[in-house]
Amino acid sequence: MGQLPDPLEHRTADYPIELLFLKRWSPRAMSGESLTHDELMTLFEAARWAPSTYNEQEWRYLYATRDSQ
Repeated sequence: MGQLPDPLEHRTADYPIELLFLKRWSPRAMSGESLTHDELMTLFEAARWAPSTYNEQEWRYLYATRDSQ
């Protein structure tokens, strides 16, 4: 995969906005490399701390690995 383009070269805000929003990016392709158990648990921990409506925390997560049947 080549280098990603600089988002600020193609984005301008119509009104004042935090630079963080203009600099954000999303990968369009994954490496195909599996996540380690610790990386997966880090993602779940980050999700656990996410806000929820009325602090109800009604999340459900489903994940699979390539080795899963």
